Formats: sequence, structure tokens, C-alpha cells
Amino acid sequence: MAATEDKLHQNYRAQAMPETDRLVRALRAEGYAAVVSGAGPSVLVLADGPGQRVAAADLTASVVDTPWQALMLAVDVKGGTVKPAEGSA
Repeated sequence: MAATEDKLHQNYRAQAMPETDRLVRALRAEGYAAVVSGAGPSVLVLADGPGQRVAAADLTASVVDTPWQALMLAVDVKGGTVKPAEGSA
């Protein structure tokens, strides 16, 4: 949790995006490592397993009055790969 606490940007930007701030605070209060992602229209939640992901999505639906959409994304464990172009040898 401590590693995901934003010390620079989230607090001063909270007034500009109150729904995002409220969602992040609610998720963090329940023990989820939640952060504002990107410019602010997205919230990233780091969860441990499918049960926590579903519970965080359910909490999201109950916290805010805006139409948030929870996307259950998998972690890419392979990473980027470089393949030779066709015809090159």
C-alpha cells in the first residue's frame, strides 16, 4: 500500500476529479492498492487474485454515481518480444 501512495499529484488534483478521488479513497480504505492512472480518467487497482478483483469491481459499482466500467485485465508475464521481419535472415 505504501508504495502506491502518490505523494505528488493525486491530492492537489482531487478537486478537479472528485469522483475519481472518492473512488480511490474508498478502495484504499478497504485495503486495495488503488491509484489514479494516467491523466485521471482511469483508476488502477492492484489485486491479489480473481476474488479480490471481483470484490474491488463490486465496491467500485457501489461507491460512485458515475458510470465506471471495471475491466479485469491480466498481467502480461511474457513482456515485449522482438521477432525478425518476414524474409529477413
